[in-house]
Amino acid sequence: MIAAGYRIQEPEIVRTAIAAYRENNDWLRPFLDEKCDVDKTYREASGQFYIAYRAYCESTGEFIRSTTDFYGALATYGLERHKTKIGTFIHGVRLKVDSRDEDDFLK
Repeated sequence: MIAAGYRIQEPEIVRTAIAAYRENNDWLRPFLDEKCDVDKTYREASGQFYIAYRAYCESTGEFIRSTTDFYGALATYGLERHKTKIGTFIHGVRLKVDSRDEDDFLK
């Protein structure tokens, strides 16, 4: 116990329950899976990215989260927002090409 820093290892059933809870409450994952390509070399304009998220939610009937919740959730995936001289971008993700072509909101 001392070697583990006085931490007790969680039982497997607890770890499984936590993982299931997180999966069931991950409101951002379907958008990322269906509409985005993720790679550390990609970037997407922040405003357009949020507009795409809103359109996705409207088309699927999902609750639309605020920009604060949205960008906070992106950060949990390691997708950070950075300001540059030409605009604000989300690094590590881009909208899929087919999503750009089919959605009028991006034209």
